[in-house]
Amino acid sequence: MNNRTTASAHIRLDKMETNLGTHEAVCAERWRETILRIKRIETVMISASAGIIALLLSVLLKVT
Repeated sequence: MNNRTTASAHIRLDKMETNLGTHEAVCAERWRETILRIKRIETVMISASAGIIALLLSVLLKVT
């Protein structure tokens, strides 16, 4: 026999909503951290590119 009632369904739904809220909060935090890491990597790459370009320009100007 199945003892499921509408009251037990509401209890399960309330629990699911709580779990979903927690899951959304955790995912939002992870995305924030991921975006910050990407921005940090982007900054390092831009800085390295600028340094390489400056080095190449200095070499080019010394040759000519």
